[in-house]
Amino acid sequence: MDSKKVRASLRQIGKIYSGILDDESRSIVIPSAEQTVVVSREKYDHDKRNAPRGIVPTSWGYSIDHNQPLRFVRSIARSLRFQVDVYCDIRWKDDDIPVKQDIKVRIWSEHNDLIFRPELDSERLLNSSPTQPGNTLAGLFRGFILIASTALEKSIRHLSRHQSTTYN
Repeated sequence: MDSKKVRASLRQIGKIYSGILDDESRSIVIPSAEQTVVVSREKYDHDKRNAPRGIVPTSWGYSIDHNQPLRFVRSIARSLRFQVDVYCDIRWKDDDIPVKQDIKVRIWSEHNDLIFRPELDSERLLNSSPTQPGNTLAGLFRGFILIASTALEKSIRHLSRHQSTTYN
């Protein structure tokens, strides 16, 4: 994979989603990830050239840290305000296919009545029907997951189509 393609993809994310990314994500997070691509690829290439001397090249790519994620603007669904953010660690070696893709999507809500406790609620929420009385949390939680996963799927499909037509 060419680091220029990865940097171009990050810039495309910033452009395509500029209307729904918060200011910090557009101005700090994406440029920082681009810079990480440059530095990590230079180190990877250096280590690869020096492999005969016993230096083992690892991988190159970028990370978006959970403490400074790619954050989207606040949204409203079913009268509840929530915010979605994404953090990741994506690495390549020489192939076009990443050797590591660790992508996490978080959904935040300011509502006190919307709490998900995996150790107590996950089985009940997974097995309940949102249409049954008393299962509004299950329905809301499923709604948030559906909204976030649908948006993420559309984003990935859009970027995949764009990359394949732009770079091949």
